[in-house]
Amino acid sequence: MWWLAVYRAPAREDAPATAPNEAHAQIRWASLLAISTTWGVMLGQAGYLYIYYVFATWLPGYLVLQRGMSALMTVGSACCRSSSGTICVILGVGRAIGWIAAGRPVTLVRKGFAVGGLFGATLFTIAGAYTPDDVLAIAFLTLSVASVSFSTAAVNSMPIDVAPPHIVSSLVSLQNFGGNVADLLRRSSRAC
Repeated sequence: MWWLAVYRAPAREDAPATAPNEAHAQIRWASLLAISTTWGVMLGQAGYLYIYYVFATWLPGYLVLQRGMSALMTVGSACCRSSSGTICVILGVGRAIGWIAAGRPVTLVRKGFAVGGLFGATLFTIAGAYTPDDVLAIAFLTLSVASVSFSTAAVNSMPIDVAPPHIVSSLVSLQNFGGNVADLLRRSSRAC
């Protein structure tokens, strides 16, 4: 409601000399699927969403059922993980912007944060799962969320970097579709 009350659309520039269809030919998703970058973006999102869904769905039950933690302790650890994740998203964005402003290649910075964050999350999750100490397990799992949070902005901004402006929304749609299909397949295989 607040946004509707205060938002003002930007002033429109004069109409372009060519018709919109001529300037930006409509692109079909099938043509985007023929490009390897599209598949890379979709697979990257699948990895990102997989670890996200693990923390959102599996982790609370794991802490209660396997670790014997109380629901209150699980909620407390979730607050710690969420707070560290939020802070690390902000730090990751700031660091990436700083490196890009310093002249480092945009693609290298984005891929570095995406791969590094997901790799760190994997290592910390494994460490958290196999440590016998509950406090240390929560610390490792918090570091895992922090690590994946460093990759959030990089993973979600890659389509902006690789696609022409008129097809960014189509690539973002395919990115999210690919990520969620991977989770759907994971859930379906578990149900069978």
